[in-house]
Amino acid sequence: MSPDVLHQTYLPFTADQLRQHFAPVAGLGERDRHLQYYRASINKAKEYDELIRGGDTPTRAQTRLGRQMEKDERFWVVTALMSLYHADDGLGRGWPFALWVPNIVSPYATWEYSRIRPPSRSRRKTRTFGSIMGGCSRPAGGLWQSVRCGR
Repeated sequence: MSPDVLHQTYLPFTADQLRQHFAPVAGLGERDRHLQYYRASINKAKEYDELIRGGDTPTRAQTRLGRQMEKDERFWVVTALMSLYHADDGLGRGWPFALWVPNIVSPYATWEYSRIRPPSRSRRKTRTFGSIMGGCSRPAGGLWQSVRCGR
């Protein structure tokens, strides 16, 4: 792998490759503000690795912050999507990234869904009663709640 990738395992792409896929920053925001999160997590992981290699015992907070990148969904999602997007030099990139959008007359989704008939009420009948010896009746599913609970 190239030495300028952000992380060999969890984000094997360069900052320039990643930057191409972020939404543009509007206003006076910093150009690389999207990358700051990933770089901060990667730096914490490097500090943690150096601490372990040095023979020191990390605190719980250092372990949590140093290994946060391993369980972070942002890293997993970005790496998965970037790997799909850049696989085979982009030759097969059409189908995984095709997005079907329905042609809706109104810009409001509720208008489209309001034409759908709501589900009908349950057709389940009320309890049927079976007879017991002695002429007493009870629900078909068992005894009355007061009998079951000892009341």
